[in-house]
Formats: sequence, structure tokens, C-alpha cells
Amino acid sequence: MARVTGIPLPLGMSQIIDDTARRPGVHPPEAVIDPERFFDDLDRNSDDTSIYIVDREPIP
Repeated sequence: MARVTGIPLPLGMSQIIDDTARRPGVHPPEAVIDPERFFDDLDRNSDDTSIYIVDREPIP
């Protein structure tokens, strides 16, 4: 459980620190964090066991 909650925060914060996730105003995280980069970083920072599942079914 520590990996599931401990890894995503610094990955999202890394986008804020390098200014790729900054926009004026108040926004929810999913509106400013680049999801492709986030999940690529998450994949690189996890071991052989997957800590997440991505459902790529389109939302109607």
C-alpha cells in the first residue's frame, strides 16, 4: 500500500517543479498533470509487479 500512495505524489510534483504542470488559476490535479508522462514515469519507477491498471475503454 505504501508504494501505491507514496510513488504517485512525487511523480506529479516533479511536473509542478519543472513547470510543465503550471497554469494560472485553481485546477484539479487531472487538469494540469500530463497523464502520458505521469504513467510513463510510474511505469519506470515500479518494479515487475504492476501497482496500477489502466482501462483504455472509451467513455461514452
